[in-house]
Amino acid sequence: MKTLGIMFRWSWRDLRANWAKVIAIALVIAIGTGGYAGLTSNANWRRASYDASFAALAMYDVRVKLPTGGFIEEGTLASVIETIEHAGWIEQVEERLIVPTQVEATAPDDTVLVRAEITGSDFSAGGPHVNGYHAFSGRLLDAADSGTATVMIERNFARFHGLAPVGSIGISGGRALDYVAQASTPEYFAVAPEGEIFLSEASFAAVFTTLETAQNLAGQPGMVNDAVLTLAPEADRDVIVGQVESALAGVGVDVMTRDDNVAYSSLTRDVENDQKMFNALAFLLFAGAVVAAFILIHRLAQQQRREIGVSMALGVEPWKTAVRPMLVSAQIALLGVVLGIGVGMLIGAGFQALLVSFIPLPVWVTEFQAGLFASVAVVGFILPFVATAIPVWRAVRVAPVDAIKPTHLSVSEVSGRRRTHQRLSTFLLMPFRNLRRAPWRTSFTIVAIAFVLTALVAFFGIMDSLTAALDIAEAEDAGDAPNRIVVSMDSFYPADSAEVEAIAGAATVAVAEPTLRVGASVRSPGDEF
Repeated sequence: MKTLGIMFRWSWRDLRANWAKVIAIALVIAIGTGGYAGLTSNANWRRASYDASFAALAMYDVRVKLPTGGFIEEGTLASVIETIEHAGWIEQVEERLIVPTQVEATAPDDTVLVRAEITGSDFSAGGPHVNGYHAFSGRLLDAADSGTATVMIERNFARFHGLAPVGSIGISGGRALDYVAQASTPEYFAVAPEGEIFLSEASFAAVFTTLETAQNLAGQPGMVNDAVLTLAPEADRDVIVGQVESALAGVGVDVMTRDDNVAYSSLTRDVENDQKMFNALAFLLFAGAVVAAFILIHRLAQQQRREIGVSMALGVEPWKTAVRPMLVSAQIALLGVVLGIGVGMLIGAGFQALLVSFIPLPVWVTEFQAGLFASVAVVGFILPFVATAIPVWRAVRVAPVDAIKPTHLSVSEVSGRRRTHQRLSTFLLMPFRNLRRAPWRTSFTIVAIAFVLTALVAFFGIMDSLTAALDIAEAEDAGDAPNRIVVSMDSFYPADSAEVEAIAGAATVAVAEPTLRVGASVRSPGDEF
């Protein structure tokens, strides 16, 4: 025990004497282990956050939608659905009214006019209980707002255009509404009207309000055209879909599941694809850190070669001589792992801020992934021992006089240097002599720099490519008519109808092109959406 205590005090002396290198090595290990754990945790964070957010707002399992322009008396859909054979599997049924409109909003630099959709839900008794809402600013609606000109504006649209936390908007017909919150609901975690998910928040606004208010705005009192259901955990969703379709066969409805919602499917399916990119970056980062840490600690151990030779010359047993540098490595490894936990937490906080800026979820789960970190921390802890053991093992296996003598002062090296000295300058020969004197160390240094540069170039290249793609998409979306707007009709009209001609003949319209937009399904042998 006394010998071990002396060894520890001696190792602490070595740590203090080389404190700059110790901190550098520990930080490299921390960045490699914490960075790898943080980057590879992205998929776990997103899956946990999505699941928690969809559960917190009770996203529907099944949705019943009437055809465009169709309405049915309030209460009819729910009463028919509750008569199916397995109605006991249904936990909640809520009817809604969803109607198209246009929204005019005042942004800091301009007035925005976009197509929009009004969703009316039942806010009585603390509802809605299916597809609830989360307010990012202001307050949620309640039963007292029923029938008033009070709404909530969708968060993605409001953030894109820099709208005030609360304010007012205009809708079709010259009507003004007060929005009391920037809010979101599971269907709008990603904005995807009719399947168009790319930059849709720029040109599409969702307005959320009470069912009675939506009915008044649409001129359809007492009518609905949509219903959403949540099912019990033991329910067979496909069975429920089939039974609802049969029960409402005479109405002509479209029965969908949450997987048919583009916002849900795009978020959940992109997790694995995105994680492949983060895994590649994590590997490059960790590999670069491993090589760099190995080189640094290897050099630190080589500096003690002469001390090892002196110790053996004084009669100290080889194993005792080897313990001291190994203790130094253990303490450096432990410091690196501890710092790695902090790096992993910082990356988690950074990812949360980045993801929150893109996706308005009510719940974000970015807890430190101890399992992932532990698996890579083992490598980060063992690495210093391996890097130290190699030069120490070589030093204790030779005669003390050979351990004391610098390795580059061999006869072959001196004679080789004399032969080439007359032909080339010392400055030109220096890198080649370093490579000849320590080929492994020089090669490792080159590889470490290459890995670090590769990781940096890959990361910034991916970010630049993504930014460029978004800029190109925005330019293509605007095309030759950046001031164009899309007018969504409330039903189907002939191209030469009075309604279409009224829009085309407006004083502010230069060119009008009638189009037909309908929904569609794409099927393959293994998928459908």
